[in-house]
Amino acid sequence: MATGQQVAAALDLGAQAVPLGTRFLSSAESRAAQEYKDRIVAATAEEVVSHAVHLLGCLCRETAIR
Repeated sequence: MATGQQVAAALDLGAQAVPLGTRFLSSAESRAAQEYKDRIVAATAEEVVSHAVHLLGCLCRETAIR
């Protein structure tokens, strides 16, 4: 999901949740800590590392800052 329209479309089709990327992690609606949001926004492409992880049987993406 990369846009609000995609999120709305998935929810309209009956989804109860959708995966969101780093772009939404730093949004006002995100429950992430403000310090983490600030670090994501200030980080360069080389400092942000994303990789797939399995969480409770689901494939998820984890984002970390070096």
